[in-house]
Amino acid sequence: MSQLIETLSKSEKRNFSQYAALQEREKSYLSLFGLIKNGLSKNIEHDFKRLNPKSDYNATVQYLWSILTKTLLSMRSEPSNEEKLLFGILEIKLLFRKGLIDDAFKLLSKYKTLARKSEKYDYCVLLEKLELQNQSNYQFEGIPDEAYLVSLQSRFRRNIQYELNLADHSSLYELLYYRYLKKGNVLTDKDKENLNDLVVTEMNLSGNQRFESFDLNRNHLLFQSVYFMMTGDHRSSLRTFFELNKLFEHNSHLWSDAPIVYINHIRGILNILFNMNQINEMDYFTEKLVVLRKTHSLLILDQVICVAELKKHLMLRQFDNGIVLIDKEFALLFSQTDLLAASDKAELYLFAGLIYFHSKQYQKSASLLRKIIYFSPTKNSWLWKMIKWLNLMVNMELNEFDYLHSESGSVERLLKKQANFYPVDKILIRYIKNYPSCMNKRAKILLATDCLNDIHAMEKNQYEFQFLNTMNIQFWLTQKQI
Repeated sequence: MSQLIETLSKSEKRNFSQYAALQEREKSYLSLFGLIKNGLSKNIEHDFKRLNPKSDYNATVQYLWSILTKTLLSMRSEPSNEEKLLFGILEIKLLFRKGLIDDAFKLLSKYKTLARKSEKYDYCVLLEKLELQNQSNYQFEGIPDEAYLVSLQSRFRRNIQYELNLADHSSLYELLYYRYLKKGNVLTDKDKENLNDLVVTEMNLSGNQRFESFDLNRNHLLFQSVYFMMTGDHRSSLRTFFELNKLFEHNSHLWSDAPIVYINHIRGILNILFNMNQINEMDYFTEKLVVLRKTHSLLILDQVICVAELKKHLMLRQFDNGIVLIDKEFALLFSQTDLLAASDKAELYLFAGLIYFHSKQYQKSASLLRKIIYFSPTKNSWLWKMIKWLNLMVNMELNEFDYLHSESGSVERLLKKQANFYPVDKILIRYIKNYPSCMNKRAKILLATDCLNDIHAMEKNQYEFQFLNTMNIQFWLTQKQI
């Protein structure tokens, strides 16, 4: 409940209060709404019972949730095509129940046209099933001849086949993306061979395509882009993302009312550009999200924009500019991080933590990490690994050597268990374990120099380079030589 109210815009809060003022019901739910909205209560249930001794707290919570969601749905000035179709199906069923057969079939025709135009073929299936069932119930009064009935049945089956085909494509992309999040980039020929089952199946599906749609083309390009990322072919991945971008821009009417898939697409481009050190190219795509933010008040938009800007400042080593972003420009975002998905919150805190770390504000970096370090490991093993490493680096700088000893052993065991313990990890673990025993500055400089020399030999490895580049490891070690 609290999270839902925190996401409301000023106009939504105002409209809800105006709507509630028109109701004749006893207004204890408004008291609860006010307590949550103002954010001043430390114990909402206790304060509610004190203000409303005759009201049941749990019943009021349920009623507020019900009335709030209904109000938000009714406040949409321009419902999305999917919402129109959902409400249209309910309206059609109501008309059939009331015996208004002609009006129901007219609406069916209207919404089938909308479903086809917006490529919502799953709704085509629902509408065509509804039409066939009711034609049968009312003795086929709207069917001129048998050929027309057969054409309706054929169209219904074709849309079912399309949905099955789309499900096959979606499943392959989802499996590949899951593997990417769990295992990261492939490092050996054997790792690459383990992807063959998905790659061959996807090639067969795409090569024998019976249908054409935005969703099918998008899934095919997404599959390719993730595959190229996993195999370290960033140039091919970027080319695929650019092709995908053209597809999105030419079909904006199909996703503009639900832009999360487009936001994730832009996030993918920004990640690839960052990995390829093409920092100047990032601004063009970040600006696309800034424009989108003018019409969509989604917190994830702010998160993606902020992370992209923090990455850019990390790469350029403009750490002071990054701190301005965190403390001023995106202060509201950082006050609302509990409304983000766990992985999005972790990503935001990681790059904010890196900015503070390289600014030598270690306590601030540690404060951010404490909010996420004890979460269950995210599905994104790459993200989780960087968070763990930053935590070790921060505690080393804070001279928390007892914690460092136990945590470095824990990280080492977990990386080995997950088969993510790579050469650079071994080098850094050795450096962190030996650092506390360095009794003078000269010993620390020699240790840092040896570690840096070992790391330079690893820079040609694409996966290792990406990790080193993101974390600014060489820059950190260079500072330790001074």
